[in-house]
Amino acid sequence: MQISANQQAGECHGMAPPVQPTESVTRLPEDVARVARLIACGHPDKEVAHRLGITEQAVRNAVRAAKRLLGVERRAQFAAVLPIRCGDAKVAVLSPQQESVMALVADGKRNKEIGRTLNIAAGTVHVHLTRIFQKLDVHNRVQAAIWWRNRATKTGAAPSQQMEA
Repeated sequence: MQISANQQAGECHGMAPPVQPTESVTRLPEDVARVARLIACGHPDKEVAHRLGITEQAVRNAVRAAKRLLGVERRAQFAAVLPIRCGDAKVAVLSPQQESVMALVADGKRNKEIGRTLNIAAGTVHVHLTRIFQKLDVHNRVQAAIWWRNRATKTGAAPSQQMEA
């Protein structure tokens, strides 16, 4: 498998490089930033390691460093703090409940936390996420969160404002 120059630079297919780096992003060392961007795009550690030609342990170390430098607790929150855009965002209609779930997913909440906030079972959250992933043709919550943030950017509303609407 050949790796393109963009992939080596830490950009994934369908993703544009960061547009306007924030102060915390500019503090990231280049190798940590490449790993963080790929993780924010939803790529698993093994794939990131393969794309960048580093070990999975080096990926985990870079993720720990990025969490510390960006001030986030979970890798799912990278998509919220790194300025990445998806070039092929899908148009999908989500139910109001699915939109509420997505707003909380985009904020980095876990299923149990989402369930408590919305007064639904964690299993129901899982069912909503499965249907959302099918509608958006994504494979995980990070990719779905990126789609949600891109939609918020296009509509000009903050994701939390979309949930309240």
